[in-house]
Amino acid sequence: MGARRTPPHGSHGSADISHDADSYPQEVEVGNVEYKLKLVSPTPARFQQLVTQLAYRLAEGRGRAVYLLGVEDDGALHGLCPRDMSASLGTLRRMCGHVSARMVVAAQRTKGVPTGRIAEVRIEQFAECAQVEVRIAVLGSAQAGKSSVVGVLAGGPGALLWQHRTLRCAQQSATHTGPVVGQARSTTARAPRGRS
Repeated sequence: MGARRTPPHGSHGSADISHDADSYPQEVEVGNVEYKLKLVSPTPARFQQLVTQLAYRLAEGRGRAVYLLGVEDDGALHGLCPRDMSASLGTLRRMCGHVSARMVVAAQRTKGVPTGRIAEVRIEQFAECAQVEVRIAVLGSAQAGKSSVVGVLAGGPGALLWQHRTLRCAQQSATHTGPVVGQARSTTARAPRGRS
């Protein structure tokens, strides 16, 4: 049996299929590397699962993923005929369109592959589509203008403010024009009355 090549699970690099390895280690559930035997004519429900899986791999790789087509989940190199490779790349391209990503076929290999070829596809999410979560804690006494400041930062009048403690939504105006913003409601500790 030939040498096994280890792809960099969870890394941002390439799986480097150019080596003469006859198989890879078994696919792992974490990381940004995904093995796919083929992606030919998935049903709509299966296609949605594949898009969700791609989004997960992109999140694991901070916007980058590597797909190895023609490789089984146990790491065995199977390969794809030209027709199935073309269909699989088309399906992957459609999947990328659903997560605002682009793909590049980085390498293809036939040596040591029983049927056809395998392909390494690098996928990168467009920077402007990367989601950024921002959390802001605002502290202050009652009537100090905490909600007003958060409302202005969130997009001005019309932004929705969520009050964490009561889980109710306060709307600043009748029409919503801004984004939804999470706001933690502050609690003020009061000094005991009496001597100062």
